[in-house]
Amino acid sequence: MIVYDQTKWYGYHKLIQLRGSVLPRTLPRCLIATLSVLLIDYYDLIYFPRSPYAHQVFTFGLSFLVIMRTNLAYQRYWEGITQFNTMQVKWMDAVTQIVAFDELSKSPAADTGELFRHRMLHLVSLLGATAILELQGDDEDALDELHCQFEDPLDCLVEFDLSHVEKLRFNPICHKNLNQIVPEDKEHMVDDDFDRYRFAVLPIIGELEHSTWHGLSVSEHKVHYIMTRIIRMISNRIKEGGMAAPPPVVSRVYQELSNGLLGFQQAQKVADIPFPFPYAQIVQYMQLAFVLSCPFVVMSFVSSVAPAMIFTFLAVFCYVSLNEVAAELEDPFGTDPNDLPLHRLHLRFVHQLYEIGTSESTTEDLMTLVTGPAKTEARKKRDINKAVATAEATTNLVHKRRGSKVNMMVHQPSAPMVQVIDPVPQMGSTKKLVIKQDQARGACTAR
Repeated sequence: MIVYDQTKWYGYHKLIQLRGSVLPRTLPRCLIATLSVLLIDYYDLIYFPRSPYAHQVFTFGLSFLVIMRTNLAYQRYWEGITQFNTMQVKWMDAVTQIVAFDELSKSPAADTGELFRHRMLHLVSLLGATAILELQGDDEDALDELHCQFEDPLDCLVEFDLSHVEKLRFNPICHKNLNQIVPEDKEHMVDDDFDRYRFAVLPIIGELEHSTWHGLSVSEHKVHYIMTRIIRMISNRIKEGGMAAPPPVVSRVYQELSNGLLGFQQAQKVADIPFPFPYAQIVQYMQLAFVLSCPFVVMSFVSSVAPAMIFTFLAVFCYVSLNEVAAELEDPFGTDPNDLPLHRLHLRFVHQLYEIGTSESTTEDLMTLVTGPAKTEARKKRDINKAVATAEATTNLVHKRRGSKVNMMVHQPSAPMVQVIDPVPQMGSTKKLVIKQDQARGACTAR
């Protein structure tokens, strides 16, 4: 796919760009029709009838067929990128849920949680890479990179590192990043055709083991081979106590994996099934007839040679160029300049997987929980930070008695500030005896 700036030179810079253009295939036929005007005028071969209705019917049918083919070709192109994007999004959603659900695992399954999650990231990145290998196939138009050491398509499955992120940053998918400044030491990374090479690099998380390499090399359906391994790992993980979310919630993982596989199958449909041959053949016949007949028609109504050559060129150019554009868009999965940037899309996909694997819950997120070791640690850190902040804030405070301007921690009061109350006199034993006798006499009277 060619990324271009739509505002540069008011868009006229595209007129001189030949990379990805259909002009090299269109101009020869246009020139043949234009030069035929000279022959017709020189030998006076103007035999076309004065009424243009017959040729108008022919051009009407050709216009309908060419426009329909261009429309169908654009639909195939857009369906290809839509289904490929659906495949990546669904698999990304599935692996996000797997990582989140597996963090809820309890012992003994929790002891191998980190290893399991890394393995899932490895397999899903490998799943996306094998999908590209099957969609592109062995394209004859692929470029041969100089000093390439790869001899097998599986050799391009290399371990992901941050240098691949820089490769994607300096070869953007979006036209909004075209005007970025590239440092001098990074200029070697700028390569608009790096995903058109026959053995373009497809990074995966982790190394490719020999057993996996052997399984992929003998398998005719590599995507289904990796998908089967993923489903088995998830099922066994749930059986041993991992991914401890409610079963209806965990079933979403299987559904998203299935939806991603459906997107791959829809994209493979576009890649495997070509545009119908009879339609392409009849358009080619009618286009050839138009190229041969157009000079005679123009010379019948334009007496001057120069204007006739110009109008012949424009008419032929219109029909032939539209047909070539349709042929260019019919197969979006390949290595042509106008094909989809599958390798750059895969780099972005793997980078997202890498960030999922390195992400962690923040303290603020954990504070919203009620129980759990993560909550306990977060609460402990919060209490420690709060105590330290309080101690620092009260270090320089002056403790004073409320309503007094005297610093009680520094100055000693000159006079007692608290009234001393005389002690209550003790009651004698004789008086206590008299009180008891009066109480006993009152009780007898009451009876």
